[in-house]
Amino acid sequence: MLFGSFVDCFRDSSGQICIAGTSFKAIGHDLLHRTLAQSGTLECWANTALHYQPASAERTICPVEILRSLADPSNGEDMSALWVFGYGSLMWRPGFPFDAQSRARLEGAHRALCIYSSLHRGTLDNPGLVLGLDNGGDCHGVAFRVEPGAESDTAAYLRRREQVTDVYLEAYREIALSDGTGQIVTALTFLADPHHPQYAGSLDLEAQLRIVRSCHGQAGANIDYVLNTVEHLEALGTHDALLFALAERLRRGTSDLSES
Repeated sequence: MLFGSFVDCFRDSSGQICIAGTSFKAIGHDLLHRTLAQSGTLECWANTALHYQPASAERTICPVEILRSLADPSNGEDMSALWVFGYGSLMWRPGFPFDAQSRARLEGAHRALCIYSSLHRGTLDNPGLVLGLDNGGDCHGVAFRVEPGAESDTAAYLRRREQVTDVYLEAYREIALSDGTGQIVTALTFLADPHHPQYAGSLDLEAQLRIVRSCHGQAGANIDYVLNTVEHLEALGTHDALLFALAERLRRGTSDLSES
């Protein structure tokens, strides 16, 4: 999809372009791109593209196509691949074709049991807890580079898998690959939406214990979800202090917080 054709979809009745609350007069696409990149609205533009689907399109448009058209070769920006950052089950069960993977670190968000689950690991009356990326801190996970040509199908697959109730915010974030190169790439990831009814926020360990021990959903017991997650993190060499402390308490079956 060309940058120009995407721009035209955001023209208002006066012919101006409005993106992320900013209006632009009828300027050249190259100048508009530079303006967006410098003002920091480039990511917002790409995230808007996640939900853009023209009536004439024969397939879902993946944001990486928009990012490619916006990339500025003069500054070394590489938008030739779609990266996906996994912090939960995507780490060991991505479910999409990829041609490279690496451990990676994302700053500004951390892995947490901050999402209520009323289907897979709980019920409406007794919701369980599942993982999300909550604001603040950092997160060590796994980055996957999607095989060329599979970007649109992968984005659609992840949306079906992760966004059953739209509890996550689809976003592009910079991540640092831990492959010895120090490379920084932009990756698709799923952040917890703090305004969604399923957002549980920051629960203390005792609250998490009470919920996880008592909940069961269509996919099984909440305690199995947590322990299975920790086992996979351990196998991948990824340590998560809070999640590991919870797993230790669950394994011991004790409520003595002081021993955690």
